Parts: sequence; C-alpha cells; structure tokens
Amino acid sequence: MSDEPGEARDSAEPEETALDHAEGTDDSETEFHPFDEVDEDFQPGPAVRVMGPDGLVQTVDTTTESDIPALSTESLVCMGDFSKFVLRDDWGNIRTEFLPSAVTRRPNGKWTAEDVSGHVVEVFPIRPQCKHYVRQQGSFHLNAQNKKHYRLCAARRTTEGTFMTVSDLGMWACDMRDPYDVASVKHLDDFDTLKIKQGKERTNLPMFQGFGIFDAPKKSDDEQKEN
Repeated sequence: MSDEPGEARDSAEPEETALDHAEGTDDSETEFHPFDEVDEDFQPGPAVRVMGPDGLVQTVDTTTESDIPALSTESLVCMGDFSKFVLRDDWGNIRTEFLPSAVTRRPNGKWTAEDVSGHVVEVFPIRPQCKHYVRQQGSFHLNAQNKKHYRLCAARRTTEGTFMTVSDLGMWACDMRDPYDVASVKHLDDFDTLKIKQGKERTNLPMFQGFGIFDAPKKSDDEQKEN
C-alpha cells in the first residue's frame, strides 16, 4: 500500500505508535475495578494458629461466630419432649405424670405405663413430636459410603416444591405445629403484643425536621397571647 500522507497503511514505524504520557492519567489510578470497594473495606486481622489433634498447626477463624443454634427441644419446637410422660383430660390439663423409666414403647409406636391402680394406660410425651416433622437417614449425593441425617418440615415447601429443611436452623415457635404447643406459641403472642404497643406509641417525624420545610407555621405574638 502507498505510504503517502493521508492514505491507509498496514504498517507503522515504532516511533509512530508511541503515545505521549499525560500527567495524572495513569491507568493504575484511573481504571475502574469492580472489587476496589471490597478491598478497601476488608481489613484482615492477625491469623490465630493452634496445634491440631493431628499434631499439625491449624489456622483458627476468630472473626465470626457460628449462627447455628445448639439442637434442643427449645431451639427446634418441631421435636418432641420426652423428658416426662403425662395423662391429660379432655381439655389438655395434666392429670398424671410418669418418669421415662416407667414408660414402655410398644411395637405400634405408642407409649404405655401402669397407673396407680395397676392398669396399663396409654401415655404421651409432655410435648409430642409435630406430625409435620420428618426425620430421615440417607446417603450423601454421589457418596453412598457416608450417611446424612435430614430434618424436614412437611408443612412448608421450597420454591422447587420440596419439603423445607429445618436442619441447622432455629425454630422456636410455630402456629402450624400439630399438636399445638401453647408454651412456645407464647413467644409469638408476646411479639404481637409488643408490636401493637409500639405502633400505638409511634411518633411520625418529618423527613427534613429542623429545616423548616415541613414545620408547622409559627404563630404570631398576638395568637400566642390569645392561647
């Protein structure tokens, strides 16, 4: 191709490709990086290392705490409380209590005990397990050598239509529990009572309070004297 000025060329001399460096336009300073803000906010602390059970040094994360509550009959209301067994009347009031050692589990899954007259009667846990609570033991996906325990709620579904998992979660109260548990539902009642009380005592403040935009008009001296 021609090298005449103004015509297209498919080659260039090295000196023709050099660009003048303008002060203050360094790419390292002006180029946007999407993780810059994350890098600025992240300030790692000193690493803590301890001796592990295998005799090797391990790094311990001390920046966060576990958000998984310890499993108990309080943290997971779906579970049954078998600390004692009871006989109830038609209104649900406890008539007789039995220690777990005095109770026998029958092949059909029911519990029985002898009352004061020596008769065998059916007894129930102080808080029976919720009928929607499902426990399963299965294998890991693509790892049949190891077993996994599942805890599910059959009353709730995920967006995919599967039972909602309650593993490693806290569930302190639930209106869908069957049989109903008045003691744990008190948490929900107390919270509703608190929010109703807060709503009655709520005070709406202007968004720009103090700038005079939404302030009430000031009364004149004559109006203040009349009041």
